[in-house]
Amino acid sequence: MHIAIRNENRILIKKNYTTVNINDDNIVQYTGIYYKNVKNPPNMIEIKTTFIGIIVADRYEDRCVTGIYIKPLYVFYNDVWNKIVDYPPPENKYFLYPHLLVIDNKHYNYRPLYFLDSVEKSSVTQFEDITQTIMLEY
Repeated sequence: MHIAIRNENRILIKKNYTTVNINDDNIVQYTGIYYKNVKNPPNMIEIKTTFIGIIVADRYEDRCVTGIYIKPLYVFYNDVWNKIVDYPPPENKYFLYPHLLVIDNKHYNYRPLYFLDSVEKSSVTQFEDITQTIMLEY
């Protein structure tokens, strides 16, 4: 799996040789982590689930794209799709959202997600009628 630039487009080439356009502002479906605070004992659990999000930027290292940042818009939680209603932008370099999806063989220090192969083209049109909402926790 790798990311290539073709005709000024950022393209994810998956292990099975399918491709997905991963330019900024594209809507994608992907596997990510929903971070949820629990009270007994007080800590944060990580729930692997499906998200719909918008690509906000790429991650460069050694002059090549090694990942993408995705702002989550919808999350599949408790067996239903939920609209995310309180997306706070990150305030420092260590953040949980937007998700950073990276190529499998790249190491990062803080919470990278190695689910880049799960990225698929999507649309928010099918989610516009969702009324169930959820808040992101930090």
